[in-house]
Amino acid sequence: MEIFERLRIFRSRWVIIVLILGLIFGGVGYVIRSRQAPVYQATARLLVGSYIKDERPTPQDVQLANDLTKTYAQLLATTAVRQGAILAFDLRNPDDTLMTPEQLQSAIKVTAEAEIPFINILASAATPELAAKKANALAQQVLFESPLTPSIDERSQQTSLQSQIKDLNALRATNHTLLKILDNQRRALDGFVVPDPQLADGQRQILTNNIIQISDTLANLENALSNSQSRTNSIRIVEPARVPAETAGGSKTIVLGLGFIAGSLLGAGLLLLGDELFPSLNSPQRFKRLSGLPMLGSIPRMRLARKPSADWLVMDKHPLSSSAEA
Repeated sequence: MEIFERLRIFRSRWVIIVLILGLIFGGVGYVIRSRQAPVYQATARLLVGSYIKDERPTPQDVQLANDLTKTYAQLLATTAVRQGAILAFDLRNPDDTLMTPEQLQSAIKVTAEAEIPFINILASAATPELAAKKANALAQQVLFESPLTPSIDERSQQTSLQSQIKDLNALRATNHTLLKILDNQRRALDGFVVPDPQLADGQRQILTNNIIQISDTLANLENALSNSQSRTNSIRIVEPARVPAETAGGSKTIVLGLGFIAGSLLGAGLLLLGDELFPSLNSPQRFKRLSGLPMLGSIPRMRLARKPSADWLVMDKHPLSSSAEA
């Protein structure tokens, strides 16, 4: 019941304060947002370690990857990495001057996700292309700084292993096909005289041995490739920064709406605070609650003319009304 009593204040003329404050806050926010230069943001994501590829990662692998994630996040904040990214990718300001490490640092926010080996590089710029370029430049530079990022020879070796695995898979499939054809031929000739059954058995044995040898070789090559790729201290770009299509910070219309809501809430709070500090007897229920006395009766609100007139003579003009009875 007390809640409804407090809400009565919003039916009074003081509710105009709520609307005025809402319009003021909304207007100020709209003007400030209109005068701000457009800012674009782009994000690149890095993955540290390779334990997510393992079927049974150990707790030590997970902990090591999380620790390395924090280390690489700190590495991204160093002057050497920022300077290297600026020179390697020719990062320039809108006025075509070469960017300084301090300027790049002020436009970059690096965050490492808790308990997950991901690093987010958030870059801000006046143009969408520059924002994406900043994030990708830092992401590429930290890859260069990684001590165990695969070298050119290692990448060449991995490519060679992948090619051999592909060829051997094709050769094993061919042997399986030949073995299936040979078995189908033997079933088709079942009950008939076979010209040379020993030759057919020999061919089948050769194909079977070939499949076994190819499978063993494939297992060794795949193990070598897995060992080459599974580096505990490795980092790679899993999501390069894309050129943003919209500015950051929300549109002017959204800012106007949020400002109006904030101002209205402030005005409502001020009305409730004033009503609490300086209570008025605006309802029979409040009078009863504040005085602690029983209520014997009440005179209802009378809707009369604002200026004195004969209408004010309620007993004479409205003798049968509830106001006259009260």
